[in-house]
Amino acid sequence: MKEKYAMTDLFYWGAEPVLESVEQSSQSDSSFLYELCEKQGMFLKIYKKALVIFDKAVYEPRGITARFTENDFDGKWSWNTTLNGTWTGAAVSYTVPRSKKGEKAEVVDIVVGEGTRLLHINEKAESEEEAFRIAKAKINSENEKAVTISFTAMGDPNVVATCNIEIYGMGRCNGKYFVDKVKQRISGSGYTMSVSGYRIFGRL
Repeated sequence: MKEKYAMTDLFYWGAEPVLESVEQSSQSDSSFLYELCEKQGMFLKIYKKALVIFDKAVYEPRGITARFTENDFDGKWSWNTTLNGTWTGAAVSYTVPRSKKGEKAEVVDIVVGEGTRLLHINEKAESEEEAFRIAKAKINSENEKAVTISFTAMGDPNVVATCNIEIYGMGRCNGKYFVDKVKQRISGSGYTMSVSGYRIFGRL
């Protein structure tokens, strides 16, 4: 893809999962790569001349880029917390390769995490290692919805997607958040930005 679209840079941050082969069928290149990264717990950003693949677990421990309290917001903000759609673990199956022709393939169920809120995943995995990656990726992705915030504030060019911010002086809202999305606006009334993200949690 990098060569096909004449991209000059490829950036990758994270552990390297080993995939023997992956088939692309009836999908655009960007959709195929996005789904592949998502399934393996990685995240994708595509720029005009660069491709960035990263693991949020690498970014989340980093320092704070900016701090915000309610007085910094222009009145437009929301904070949500929920247990719906969040999980303490997951169950996923994978198929053990047949050692001899004609043998019946063995399907193995594994559980990642613990507790009563188990997510049952219907995904194909070729090995135990891949099954664990898929399960962890799905749980972590779903659990990002547990505590989220969005707000509009005075623009700050240092606040970008993938940075960390701190919310303080707001009681239950306090904490360290990973920024998922930032939209910068410059108009006659000034420079503002809309920010959304989730509170950083303990990943599996």
